[in-house]
Amino acid sequence: MYGYQYRCLVDGQSGFLYNIQFANYWKGDVSNSWETPANWTCGTVPGIHTDVFIKTGTVIVNSNITCRSIKVSQGATLIIDPGFTITLTGP
Repeated sequence: MYGYQYRCLVDGQSGFLYNIQFANYWKGDVSNSWETPANWTCGTVPGIHTDVFIKTGTVIVNSNITCRSIKVSQGATLIIDPGFTITLTGP
């Protein structure tokens, strides 16, 4: 459903148009591990349709992961341990 649009219709009047987007932000409150749900704002590890934002800290990937996109801000670090891959499904 990523990218779908919706709007409310009340008494024949349409409201604002909204785009559906799934985003998850790195907090890193528990550890540096990507695979720890508590390190993410949604409390879950990002999935195949999720846009990932890493603004600060160091994130270490210890498994094969798939998400829609990843944006790593200047000053943040993303480390992929040997033998693992990241697959991006977005444009």
